[in-house]
Amino acid sequence: MLKTLVDWFRGGPSGTANSAPSAQPVTAGSASPLPSAGEGKVFGRRRPLLAAGGTVAGVELRLPPTLERRSLARSHDVGAVARGAALLAAARPLADGGRAVLLALPVAAFSQGDLALAARPGLWIASEGAAVPGPVAAPWRERGARIGVCDLAPQQVTVEVDFAMLRASDGGIDTVLLGVQRWRQARPQLPLLVTELESIDDVERMLNSGVHLTGGRLDRSAAPLPPRALQPAAHRICVLLNELAQDRDTATIAESVRSDVNLTYRLLRYVNSPALGLSRRLDAVDQAVAVLGRNELYRWLSVLLLGAGQGRPAAKALQESALTRARLLELLALGRQQDGGPAASSASPATLFTAGLMSTLDLMLQVPLAAAIQPLRLPDDVRLALLERQGPLAAYLKLLEVLDGDDEQALDAVAEPFGGSAAVVETAQKAWAWAEQAGRGG
Repeated sequence: MLKTLVDWFRGGPSGTANSAPSAQPVTAGSASPLPSAGEGKVFGRRRPLLAAGGTVAGVELRLPPTLERRSLARSHDVGAVARGAALLAAARPLADGGRAVLLALPVAAFSQGDLALAARPGLWIASEGAAVPGPVAAPWRERGARIGVCDLAPQQVTVEVDFAMLRASDGGIDTVLLGVQRWRQARPQLPLLVTELESIDDVERMLNSGVHLTGGRLDRSAAPLPPRALQPAAHRICVLLNELAQDRDTATIAESVRSDVNLTYRLLRYVNSPALGLSRRLDAVDQAVAVLGRNELYRWLSVLLLGAGQGRPAAKALQESALTRARLLELLALGRQQDGGPAASSASPATLFTAGLMSTLDLMLQVPLAAAIQPLRLPDDVRLALLERQGPLAAYLKLLEVLDGDDEQALDAVAEPFGGSAAVVETAQKAWAWAEQAGRGG
């Protein structure tokens, strides 16, 4: 039954938007199987959720706007169940990965007992329109899910809830901060989650307000970044990157690393980490440089540059986001090389990894992007794409921008050369998983 509902909500196997599933009763005792993780993995749009300290603690899973409108246009009860089935199927593999997964469902969906079979620990499910009565929420909670409310005022909620979710899309950050204040006054111990913030500055402002989890656009700032000099640590890494770009002898590069105690420590820690899986321990910088090779050393230093600027509350999340962007472009380039896609030969995976990594370097270092990359000897096509959105790599950078937004039609258009939006979203899922693992050092 649920698989039928997922297919119907997406438009049906035949592609028709108005065909409804058979009118079978949905009961708590039904044994209908849930869609597999593979069936749900590319459904919905995801954004990271940040916790105190700026770490990525979870993900918000949302419907694409077109499907949101389709849900509202259909029969209320059937549409609610179909929407819930599709989102829950997509959320299951994410929750099994160990991070919190936030989603919002129409309140009508909670009364369908079959959907409660998808509940599991790690899911934070907010009801839209009204709070879920205790007896209806019970089977969901028994399976480990947390049940909350979405965009309701405290006086509208007369039952116990596990959290309150507020979205900033309608009234902006000032309005949502007032909502946070009202909830704190009414229920001071209740976890508060805030989403759909419009800039990294708003996300950090919300983090400083003490909410439990928050999320929004991590790829843009609310105001132009002021000119300032790079921090010494960032400048030092830029020097090393340029030595690699100029094909300096590896012995010279090893000596430069050795002259910096912090870099020496971090390099030796990296080469001896389980991530590289070396059969023997290395205790000398020249050995580490030789084992890594020039390309991998350049990649390591580029990642290190992300954390070398002035600290900011969301620094850890920004680094994971940049790693995701880098890995996504790398995977897309690898895919185009394999299938001989357009411009496959003009964009190497290594070059695109660098472009994705540097695409939000300005936000990490808190300087204009032109100033952030000025000390680096980046290839001309990377510099042109980053600063002017021109050249053979511009389409990749445009894809990143659109993927972070909510314009589904724009995503369909820019994703077409890369296999379509579904293929891009699936590749982005893989990139997020890789970045999460890389951030843990594993």
